[in-house]
Amino acid sequence: EVGSHFFVEFSVERLDIQLFQNAWQRLIERHDILRAVVRDG
Repeated sequence: EVGSHFFVEFSVERLDIQLFQNAWQRLIERHDILRAVVRDG
C-alpha cells in the first residue's frame, strides 16, 4: 500500500515572504485537517 503524496513547486518573482507566511498560517488555522497527524499502525 502507498500513502497519499502531493508535491508542487512555483517560480515566483518578488515574493513577499511575510505576506506568504501569514496567508499560509491563516490557511492552516482555518482547516483542521492541515494539522492532522496519521500514525502508522
